[in-house]
Amino acid sequence: MAGQGTAALRRPTIAGLRILLVEDEAMLGLLFSVMIESLGHVVCGVATTETGAVQAAADLNPDLMIVDVGLGRGDGVAAMAQILALRRTPHMFISGNIAKLAARGETAVVLEKPFTEPQLMGAIDQVFRATVGV
Repeated sequence: MAGQGTAALRRPTIAGLRILLVEDEAMLGLLFSVMIESLGHVVCGVATTETGAVQAAADLNPDLMIVDVGLGRGDGVAAMAQILALRRTPHMFISGNIAKLAARGETAVVLEKPFTEPQLMGAIDQVFRATVGV
């Protein structure tokens, strides 16, 4: 049957998450939002700065945060450190240079830009297997 292969590739194991996206590049934020929503999740907000990420996490209480490491104003890792000091929040990082992030000693799930929708789905699944035992 037509489309049967596509359905098999797109079987998300976790669906309907409220995801806060932290991305300072507008076009990438839009692209990633479309990818997230095509996987069956909801983008509950998009933050573009370190301060904005911390405030949005407090206001929106997302199920998952996808955080760009390098922000024009601030740092995604520093934002997550502030957020995690207040509450446990499943998260993953995205970066154009994962070697730089690894050099900082970060152990969270990291997805290197550019990435595909199946890679994003796999990374989200990995976060939840590691943090909530799904």
